[in-house]
Amino acid sequence: MYDSLSYDRNDINHAGFTKNKSPQNLRSGLVDKYKNVMEIINSEVIINAQQAFKPMLLNLSNHPFDKWSDSQKNTALSLFDRVEDLPFPHIDPHWTPAEVESLADSYVEKIVTLKPTAVHLMGELTFCFLLAHKLKTVGIPCFASTTERIVQEQGDQKISTFRFVQFRPYFLIVDRLMSLLWIC
Repeated sequence: MYDSLSYDRNDINHAGFTKNKSPQNLRSGLVDKYKNVMEIINSEVIINAQQAFKPMLLNLSNHPFDKWSDSQKNTALSLFDRVEDLPFPHIDPHWTPAEVESLADSYVEKIVTLKPTAVHLMGELTFCFLLAHKLKTVGIPCFASTTERIVQEQGDQKISTFRFVQFRPYFLIVDRLMSLLWIC
């Protein structure tokens, strides 16, 4: 893969004079190589998750680890040696964006001192997005837990239960899209 990229680099640096290749072929070739690299990276992350993520997941949510389902606990403990809870903060709905950002900044400082390998982050959406972005910049990945909602109707009442499915990274999809935009 690396060798084939060096030929493409030469084509770019020499304005296509090293090979007889059209810009469209160069672009589609780069997109294909990018997709191949992302498949390798993603499969390695999934296959080697146990080795990659040890030792600690920080749970920043309104749901303490001891209240998680067995499935969610087992998945977390297959990826991390331990899970520690940090209670989710109260976020006043009247706060300005600057106040939410100030809180996110203070949580970055708290989280960095705890030295987690990753953060399970669930709660108020704008705070979570901002905090996940800030933690990414200091090298701490964030994950959301995904669930299936199961609704049962009993008369005129609906009862919802949630079944854990997986942990999903916050920025993997956004990073891929940004890389593709850069290539285009």
